[in-house]
Amino acid sequence: MKQTKKFIAFQDKENGHFVSEYEHHKKRLAYKVGLCSSMQDALILDYDDYERQKEQIDTLAEEFDCHIVVVEATHEIKMLDGSDAPEPKERSSKIDILDFLEALSK
Repeated sequence: MKQTKKFIAFQDKENGHFVSEYEHHKKRLAYKVGLCSSMQDALILDYDDYERQKEQIDTLAEEFDCHIVVVEATHEIKMLDGSDAPEPKERSSKIDILDFLEALSK
C-alpha cells in the first residue's frame, strides 16, 4: 500500500536547517525557534491547512527568516513479511453514531 502526503515546513534561509520547535514566551513579545537538519524532526503543517492560513503562515516564515518548502512524501506500507499492508477501511462517524443509538434503544 502506498500513501502520499503533501505538507509544508520552514527552512532556515541561512543554513538550510528546518524549524523543529517554536515556543512563544508568555508575557513577552519574544519567541524561541529550534532547528534540525532532518525533515523527520521538522515541524510540519498539512498543505490544505497552509492554504487556509496562507497569509499568517507566510508572515510567520518571514519573521523566522525562513523559506516555506513543500514536501510530498510517499510512504510504502508493508507487513513484516514484505507483503502490502491492507488499505484502511473507511470510517463513517454517522454509521458509528447510528449503531450507538440503536444499541441504546435495546
